[in-house]
Amino acid sequence: MQSIRRVGTYSLYGPALLTIVSLVISNIYASKHLFAFDLCRINKSFLLMVFISANFFSSCNMASSSAPKPAIILSEEQMTVILMDVHLVEGTINFKRNIGQGHDEQKSELYHQLMENHGITPEILESNLMYYNQKPAVMEKIYEDVISRLTDMQTEIKVEIEN
Repeated sequence: MQSIRRVGTYSLYGPALLTIVSLVISNIYASKHLFAFDLCRINKSFLLMVFISANFFSSCNMASSSAPKPAIILSEEQMTVILMDVHLVEGTINFKRNIGQGHDEQKSELYHQLMENHGITPEILESNLMYYNQKPAVMEKIYEDVISRLTDMQTEIKVEIEN
């Protein structure tokens, strides 16, 4: 099985997907505030470069310690919904910070609400992220679903704004 090059507890594969998800999140949050830009305008060569980089880093075979199997394994669907919410929280925090309203207390409160809404702890989320990061094909599928759902959400918001 292909191993992921790890730096600390984070894989280098996730940031590439996270970049794309962040662009989608920014569009969704900005759409609600009439600052939207079209996702189609994102340079296609930039997206290609991100995916090539992700594949390069994921193909590096370095000995990495495998994370223990979590005591509570979240399903792929649960991970998809939770990661959607995580990225929405991050988008909200970044937007508020950009307009001068960001506070660490708000960030803590938003993450506390997220964990409470899903009935998990930060430890459960972290252990599941480490578990799924060891399965690149599954994690890629989860993130593709996250991106698809967030894009659908963005489209719905744009339709609401236009009406």
